[in-house]
Amino acid sequence: MKQKSLGLLGITVAFILALMFVPRAEADTILYGSTGNLNSNGGGRLYSIDVTTQSVTLIGNTGFDRLGGIAFNGSGVLYGASGGSTPGSTLLTIDPNTGMATVVGLISDRNIGVDGLRFDSQNNLYGTAYNGNISTGVLVTIDPLNANVLTSVTLMGSGNSFAAGIAFSSAGTLYGSRGNASGRLEDFDLINPTTGQMTAIGPMDTVISDIVFAANGVLYGSSPGGTLYSINPATGMKTALFDTGIPNIAGLATIVPEPSSFVLMALGSVLLLILLVRRARNSSAR
Repeated sequence: MKQKSLGLLGITVAFILALMFVPRAEADTILYGSTGNLNSNGGGRLYSIDVTTQSVTLIGNTGFDRLGGIAFNGSGVLYGASGGSTPGSTLLTIDPNTGMATVVGLISDRNIGVDGLRFDSQNNLYGTAYNGNISTGVLVTIDPLNANVLTSVTLMGSGNSFAAGIAFSSAGTLYGSRGNASGRLEDFDLINPTTGQMTAIGPMDTVISDIVFAANGVLYGSSPGGTLYSINPATGMKTALFDTGIPNIAGLATIVPEPSSFVLMALGSVLLLILLVRRARNSSAR
């Protein structure tokens, strides 16, 4: 019995190692893009962007104006904020397959226009907004269940300190894109979510409406003219990838793909390995 268990154990180990080295195609990087402007002028649309094949597909019309910020939560639900930086925003959920939007609620602080959205690793929803009362940018957290503003921090950076987009790295570092913020001296910033301090990274040379980290760790940014960029988060250097053809891109989002069949097979093999090791130990103890 002991020799049989050890033999099965060896086969399982060999199977796992073989799986680790099987060549497999990498999945395409899929981003989602939303458009600003009035709905009658093409705003409020949702697109899919295949970065790998450089192809773009119109998903649908949400029916709302100025869809500036979009973001997936940890469960794959897509949220959006309509209204752009104009005070008085609406929080939505959006079907990523059809573009159909459902109102969650009016964002409770009616003095702010939320133009950037992003969930952190703890599923907290952050937004960047322009506060019309104090004429500067703010960083807020929003309850995704009812659109209530939970916290608000005044941003401190060049110009009016407004950030049109935000993105969290895998390490939890928060970055911001300045869009076409008035008086800005840079396009890209590091943001301290506690103090609101913005630290410029790189110069001002391109309008970047929104930014997002893909599952592969690459930081992408979009310009209102439709160009998609990759951005070096350490230097702010931008590399133009291709013209998406999407007019007035205002928001970017992506979702981490579900585990592939390879991963599921490997996990199953590990569980089998554990079971066989326990059986081998029990046989040795007899």
